[in-house]
Order: sequence, then structure tokens, then C-alpha cells
Amino acid sequence: MLKPFSEQLRTLNSNIQKLNASFDKQQANFERLEKRVDEHDRRLDRHHERIKSLFEKGEKE
Repeated sequence: MLKPFSEQLRTLNSNIQKLNASFDKQQANFERLEKRVDEHDRRLDRHHERIKSLFEKGEKE
């Protein structure tokens, strides 16, 4: 009578471990993506400043 219950617990434990591994992988992917987004954001800020200075320079001429 306890054998099916024991097997179900093992299956549940295995599934939870797989789910945790998946969450860990997704977290790592998210952190990597967040880092790339931050890098692109900084690049866009630099480009914005360059464009702004070029327009300001062109207005003075």
C-alpha cells in the first residue's frame, strides 16, 4: 500500500529537482540578457550624447 505512495514521492522529488534546475538555468539566462540590455543602454546613451554634440556643433557654425 505504501509502495505506490513512495514511488509517487520519488517522482515528485525528481520533478521538483528538474524544475529547480530549469529555474536556475532561466535565472542565469535572464541575468545574461539583463547584462546585455544594460550594455546596449549605455551604448545608446553615448550615441545620444555624440549626436547631441554634433547638432550643437552644427548650430554654432
